[in-house]
Amino acid sequence: MTIRSLLKQLVPPAFRPLLARLLGPLWALPRCCSIFLMRRIKDGVPRVYYGYAHIPRKTEHARGGIIKSQILQELFPNSPSLFNLLYLVSSRIPYGAVQVAGAARMKGAHLVWNQNGVAYPAWHGTGWRAVNAPLATLLHAADYVFYQSEFCRRSADRYLGVRKGPWEILYNPVDTDTFTPAVSDPDPRHLVLLLGGNQYQFYRLSTAFHVLAEVLRHRSDAKLIVTGGYAGWLMKRRLPGLPFGWLPSWGCKRGF
Repeated sequence: MTIRSLLKQLVPPAFRPLLARLLGPLWALPRCCSIFLMRRIKDGVPRVYYGYAHIPRKTEHARGGIIKSQILQELFPNSPSLFNLLYLVSSRIPYGAVQVAGAARMKGAHLVWNQNGVAYPAWHGTGWRAVNAPLATLLHAADYVFYQSEFCRRSADRYLGVRKGPWEILYNPVDTDTFTPAVSDPDPRHLVLLLGGNQYQFYRLSTAFHVLAEVLRHRSDAKLIVTGGYAGWLMKRRLPGLPFGWLPSWGCKRGF
C-alpha cells in the first residue's frame, strides 16, 4: 500500500491538505536532491518524468489520474533519473510536487500540466483553498497545459485563476481495442447501476445509495456496482432514510 492510499484510508478529507502541506516538502527533498545532481540533456530527445519513481504498466492495476501516465508511458517511458520534460496530472500529483517542479525547472526541464478537477466549497468544504493552492501554482508555472474538458477549464479559471500561457483542451480518450460494447446484455435480468471512480468521499456513496433506493421503489430488479478504492473510516458512517439502512455486504467491486 502506498503512503497516499494509507492516508486516504486513515485521514478524513478535511485534514489531508494540511498534512500534505506540512509533509510534502519533506517527502520531496530526496527527489529534489537527485534532480539537482542530474545532468542536463542537450540532444533534444524528449525524456519524460511523471513525478513518480514507478508508473504502473498497462498490465498492472491502477486507478485515478495515474492512468493517464500509465498509458502515455508506452510512448514516452518514465525516466525519473534523466529527463527534460516533467508531466504532471492534477488529480494525482506527487507530494511535494511544487518543490519537484521547481527543481526540474532549475535544471532546464519543461513542465507540462494536465488539469482535471478543482476543489470547491460545496464538495470539499473547509480547506478547499488549501487543496487548490498547489494546483494553481503548477497551472500557472507550466510551460503548457492540457485541460481535461471545457468544464475543467472554466472551473480552473474560476478557482485557480485564468492562465495566460499556452493551453488546449484534450478530452480523455477510450482505448477501443480494450473497451468495446458487449454483443448482448451481460445481465438481462437486472438494471445495473455503476458508481465508478474511487470512494473516498462520503457524499459519493450516499448519493449512489439514495439513487438506488429511489429506483428500487419503481422496479425491483436494480442493483448497484461500486468500483475503486474506499476509505475505512467511511464504514462507520450511516445512511439515514434508506429502506435497507447501511448495507453490511459493502465492499470493493461488489454489487447490491
